[in-house]
Amino acid sequence: MHTTTRLAAAIALASSLAAVAEVRLGGEMKIGVASLDFEHLGGRKQLVESASAHIDLYGEEALGDGLTALFDIKTYVCLDGDPKVSDDCLRDGVVADPIGGKEAWVGLRHGDAKLRLGRGRTPLDELTDRYDPSTGLGTGMSAWVETVLPHAVRLEPARAAPLVAALGQAVYARAYAAARGQGAPAAVADAAARQAAAQARGTVDGALAQLAAGLAEATRLPGIARSIEPDGTFDNAIRLDLGTLDGWHASAMYGAGEDAQPGRAGASRLSAGAGYSSGRAGPGQFRIDLVFDQQKQRSVPATVVRGQVAAGLDAARGRLLAGLAQAGVPAGLADGIAAAVFTPALYAPYRYPADNRARHWLLGTSYVFPFGRLDLMVDRIGLTTLAGEMRRSNWALNWETGTDRWGAFVGYRRLGASETAGVGGGDSARKIGAGFEYYLSRRTKLITEVLNNRIEGEKARTGYVGGIVHKF
Repeated sequence: MHTTTRLAAAIALASSLAAVAEVRLGGEMKIGVASLDFEHLGGRKQLVESASAHIDLYGEEALGDGLTALFDIKTYVCLDGDPKVSDDCLRDGVVADPIGGKEAWVGLRHGDAKLRLGRGRTPLDELTDRYDPSTGLGTGMSAWVETVLPHAVRLEPARAAPLVAALGQAVYARAYAAARGQGAPAAVADAAARQAAAQARGTVDGALAQLAAGLAEATRLPGIARSIEPDGTFDNAIRLDLGTLDGWHASAMYGAGEDAQPGRAGASRLSAGAGYSSGRAGPGQFRIDLVFDQQKQRSVPATVVRGQVAAGLDAARGRLLAGLAQAGVPAGLADGIAAAVFTPALYAPYRYPADNRARHWLLGTSYVFPFGRLDLMVDRIGLTTLAGEMRRSNWALNWETGTDRWGAFVGYRRLGASETAGVGGGDSARKIGAGFEYYLSRRTKLITEVLNNRIEGEKARTGYVGGIVHKF
């Protein structure tokens, strides 16, 4: 009798707790195979990537008067154990799966208002996924495989052409005067002076061409075109969300003390946006969002490769100046040639001042037609570098459609060339992509995507992605 009473009491207590508290376990397991053309880094390769698979733990408790306490913890899972493309599971170069590595929040909710403390995705990152299906449809692998495509940082000897021409004119004048001074006829002096000028120009042009060819191979780095884009998450954050995605809504996220280094202040980060949706997804739905993201004192990792490239550029510039001096080129003219070739844009991806600021504006809008949804994104990015302000503008246009059994998209994304101190970086890129997913159930789907990328000045490369996604 007493046992029955205690059991009934326990069941009653559990029921009462369930009424005010709830803990849910969920997540999304993603893994796929990618075939990519690396060209300069060993040709086409096949990769298996888990592409941000994660396990989620969510809990909330009703506090009364409409107030709810909540926590939300998302942890990355490296299904393949050896990430080659995505760095989601890497910490200081070591594979790791820390609890809350993706997001970790604790906060309060009242009606359509939610206040949270912790770390997680920014409104900017969420908006990108909302309007660009190539980063959200399927495994999301295509968002990372693009960053490993090599990009050649090109020297541009043509920028030095006017100075090389000036060198030829100076050599001609000096040779002509010397020949005439030795009693040579005008025609003979002219021929000798022309030959000397041509030889001088040829020597410098040859040196510049060799330098450009050598450095084009030595300075190939992954993802240079994306080096100024902000991170999708940040720590030490406080975030406020108002409204719902089916109507008016706004979000603001602020973090301070990021990447604190000895002798300098930590970075501060603000990501905030607002938007409007005419209603739930369906024909006639219109949506528009605007986000501003700013980071001060951004700590750009001084990676070994980035440091090696910067040092290599310095060494090459020194060799060029030494060669010009040996060839008898006046110091002022030699400095001008070196400055014309080693432009600020060449150094910008590799060196950032400690006191810097990155700003990002992004506008997204969409409309649902009876035959699918059309998405448009436009954004503008700027970052302080040692060479001046680096800027770039990007845009993307995508079309999505589907049924309860399948989904598809086709899209175009354009990354504009970065510009630093008025000099273009020669790193514009475009992507054409198409994806398809087939739902095996409400929780499981197969995905595939074909993407064609082209970075300025190089041939187009085609990649293929296929995988499986399971939600629980």
